[in-house]
Amino acid sequence: GGIFTWQVSVFIERPLPRFTHDYGSVVIEMIPFVCRLAPGCGAPRPHEHLALAWVAVDALDTYDLAPADLPVVAALRAPRRCAE
Repeated sequence: GGIFTWQVSVFIERPLPRFTHDYGSVVIEMIPFVCRLAPGCGAPRPHEHLALAWVAVDALDTYDLAPADLPVVAALRAPRRCAE
């Protein structure tokens, strides 16, 4: 075995709201962004999870997401407001 790293380049299109989630034994801070892959960077590979999937926002309900992921899904579904 060994440690493998895989890097991809992305363009950040917009940030989503930050939030924390308390699992009881640990509190995590989520700092999500909407991104797109940079041309020619190659496909990302899973690092902390078993698999990755590119899906439409409407299809996220078909996945068994962690409780901390649910506010990210809600933010993705929320209507976008224009900057004031």
